[in-house]
Amino acid sequence: MKLFQYLKLPLRIPLNSQKSTPHIVQTILAVVAFLLLCSHIFIIPVSHARTLSEPVRAQEVVRGFKGIYPSAGDRILVIAPHSDDETLGAGGFLYDAVRCGATAYVVLMTNGDGFTLAADREFRTLRATSRKFVELGYKRQGESLDALTILGVPEKDIFFLGYPDKGLSLMWHEHWSMSSPYLSKYTKTSKSPYFNSYQPDAIYSGEDVVRDLEDIILKVHPTIILTASPVDMHPDHWATYNFTLYAVEHLDQKGMLPIPKPRVLWYLVHRGEWPHPKGFRPNSELLPPKGLTGVGFNWFSYRLSNEAVVTKGEAIRKYKSQVSIMARYLLSFARTNELFAEATVTPVPDIPWPGLIIDGMLDDWSHDIKPMEEPIKDCIVRKVEGGGDFAGVLVGKDGKDLYLAIKLRTRASREILYRLHLHSVGIRGHEGPEGDIDFTFRPQKSGPVYIVAPARNNTRLEGIRAASRDKIIEVAIPLGLLGNPQRLFLGVESRFQGIIIDRTTWRVLKICDG
Repeated sequence: MKLFQYLKLPLRIPLNSQKSTPHIVQTILAVVAFLLLCSHIFIIPVSHARTLSEPVRAQEVVRGFKGIYPSAGDRILVIAPHSDDETLGAGGFLYDAVRCGATAYVVLMTNGDGFTLAADREFRTLRATSRKFVELGYKRQGESLDALTILGVPEKDIFFLGYPDKGLSLMWHEHWSMSSPYLSKYTKTSKSPYFNSYQPDAIYSGEDVVRDLEDIILKVHPTIILTASPVDMHPDHWATYNFTLYAVEHLDQKGMLPIPKPRVLWYLVHRGEWPHPKGFRPNSELLPPKGLTGVGFNWFSYRLSNEAVVTKGEAIRKYKSQVSIMARYLLSFARTNELFAEATVTPVPDIPWPGLIIDGMLDDWSHDIKPMEEPIKDCIVRKVEGGGDFAGVLVGKDGKDLYLAIKLRTRASREILYRLHLHSVGIRGHEGPEGDIDFTFRPQKSGPVYIVAPARNNTRLEGIRAASRDKIIEVAIPLGLLGNPQRLFLGVESRFQGIIIDRTTWRVLKICDG
């Protein structure tokens, strides 16, 4: 573990805290140093650095935004994690769509009320109270209303859901049920404290999020849905993508999805140093991050009108609580185009009887089954720790099991914890064995894999088999444990002592027709 050794991070944290205080202090300092490093890699834009997330050359962009230009008959639904993402990701498209006669709607999943730096600056304090975080949420709502007014979206077509900032991923993973709501560490509540939330007193649970999104989709009948990205580094963003796709697939599964079915695309906001270079550059093109080309994404570049570029810049400046902190980063999105990629559902190929031998080898996998590719070496952590850098995932099924082969860039490591998330669509008991498999596994020296469910999870592990050899981790999960779903969300992550190394693109798998 070269990088962690460089940071002098011990592989084991002493259990006796009273006798090991110097070691714990060293560990804490090392973790803080590492997180500061990661903040520059993953979240905070740094204007002077060129990294592995720099954009590709113009000629590498695959194709334009064909067949998706807005028309007078379109109903555009933008779903954003926080107040400002709607404008950063799709503000120009919204502006042009409204001008050509389309109807535009915007959903704000959260009010961005967990941004401590913004709260401290706004209220001139070193420790904002829960009331101040709610005040910040209302302020950010007002900023979205001002920005969207400039873009032509009327207030009546803007929906504030009121869910917790920095809590969406936990609601997806751990607080799906309304009987086990998430408690916001900022607003100190497990339900929306905002009087104008789409559903008053909305419970902080995944079930409530899906209910709201399904209700809005049925109400507005969108022809195009633009949502956050499954490869965004911010957990609220990939969780927004998952909730959006879950609502769409669940409605489709029940035969309730509006006809014609909406086209779902996603926009990216957080990915390393992207966009690069920073600053307001209205004559420059926005290009995909280098690591996200050539790995199965179909990028579309929507060309903005000159007026749309200028207007988008004006709209971004309305987010004063954010611009005062990171103006150059936010204005980096006001360029000649906006980028989108299409959300897809991946059919799972059949494995002929008698299935696969789980031995960590691919020799019994059909050559017709191609891996779902992942970007590699696209940040410092993943470049150094190849055993946690995902290169791709193969999927297959027979009548009994779902098979996964997780490909790593280098040999799987016993020091890294791998975590598998499988979320069934429309299966009751999402947080239990009928609807969700959420377990961690660690390769052993001899090839077997040690599997354990999180303490919070009641998942039964009977029938799950796993083995690792060299760069492959192979897993078989009984479909019965998942409730024999029609659609299934797949995500894998790697961690070292709680620090994330990599996370696969969230995928929706089509298990069977329905």
